Order: sequence, then structure tokens, then C-alpha cells
Amino acid sequence: MRWLDTGNMQNKADGTICGYTANKTLKRCYDCICTDTWICNTTFCGADAACDGKTPGDSCAGGICNSTCNCVALAQPEITTYAPESAVNDSRGATRAFNITIDQPVNVSWQINGSIVLTNCSVTKASYTNTSAVIGTWNVSAIVTNANGTDMQTWTWTVTSPCFIATAAYGTPLHADIDVLRDFRDEYMMTNPGGKAFVNAYYTLSPPIADLIRDNEGLGVAVRAGVVKPAVQITKRFVG
Repeated sequence: MRWLDTGNMQNKADGTICGYTANKTLKRCYDCICTDTWICNTTFCGADAACDGKTPGDSCAGGICNSTCNCVALAQPEITTYAPESAVNDSRGATRAFNITIDQPVNVSWQINGSIVLTNCSVTKASYTNTSAVIGTWNVSAIVTNANGTDMQTWTWTVTSPCFIATAAYGTPLHADIDVLRDFRDEYMMTNPGGKAFVNAYYTLSPPIADLIRDNEGLGVAVRAGVVKPAVQITKRFVG
């Protein structure tokens, strides 16, 4: 009843008992494969006990049964895409949407400066929209979590006051020249300490001047032609 080493190597014959599963089910060789029902732990002699009775792809203890019926842990979730790019700059009262895509189902916790504002359950895409931007600098975070781990995306969101003097001179915040000034502010002024200091000073000093412009049509025309238009022509060289 013992194997004898004769120096010859050959496959075991079909039907030869070649092992047993974690629950003691006998396995036999068929077509040179140790199998009986093609279910994990009856298909491969090296299968994990956690995959016993399962098929590849089924979940097991903290993971998934792979093609060789071994229980392997899934990689932690990953945020594969997000929008917009950080940093984000808006004017007070703006509506801003933040979006993420994840490579596996997760729960999502949306937070602003550490306070939860929205949760999503078992999703691979999620979004948060703020409809009333308040002046300040905010950290907007999307924290994704499931049994496999955690990932996070954080945006730095800076909300400032609108262009007071330019808006008053044109009588609307929607003029294309004002968009140029805003772009210059966001792309150049708000990206360095000196520029931020200038913008903050401007927002402190400009409201009473803007009030005067709104109440005097002639002054508005003069400021538009003599101040705002030249400023727009200069900034266009930087922001296209």
C-alpha cells in the first residue's frame, strides 16, 4: 500500500483519489485535474478552506475566490476620476458641483471643513452640489469607504466677493469683460500671497465706491471707459 519510486514519472490515472476538501469530500483525478464537481475546494488541491463550496468570483472571508480557488483580499477602493480640478475658485453665491468615480462600490461621506454635508451608500459614482457659496476658503472632501479600505479626494475651494467696481460700472455681473477680470483674479492673483492681499484689500475698499458708481450713470460710463476697459485689455494678455 506504499508508493515505490521506480524513477518513472507519469500522470495519475483518471479516478485516482488525489486528496480531499476542507469538509472531507474526496477528490479524484479527471483529465489530469484533481476534481469532481468543479466547485472550489473540489477542483484544485491547493484551494483555501474559505472558498470551500464556492465558485471563482464568489466572496470569501474578507476577499474573493480567485481562479485557483484561493481567497484573496480585494485592493482598497480607489477614486479613479474627479472633477473639478483643485483648487476651485468661485464668487459668493455661486453654485458648484463636485464629482467622483470609484473603481468598486463604496459608501461616500462628503465633508466641508470636517463636517458631513451628504452621504451616498453603495455607489461607484457620487456628486455633491453646493448652491450658496459663502465667502471663505473651504476644504471639500469626498471620503470613500468599504470593507477593503478607504480613499479620499479633497478640493480647496476659495469663495470671494464678486468684482464690485467693474460690476457696478457695467450694471451686470454677466458682461464678458468681467469674466476676463475674474479669470485673471483666479488664475494669477489668488495663487500667490501678494495677489491675495491685493484682492482682499480691493474687496474691503470697493463696496462704497461701487455704490457711488451705481447711483451715477455718468460716473459709471467714465469708470468703464477709463478704468475697467484698460484693465481688461491688460489682463487679456495673460488670460487670453
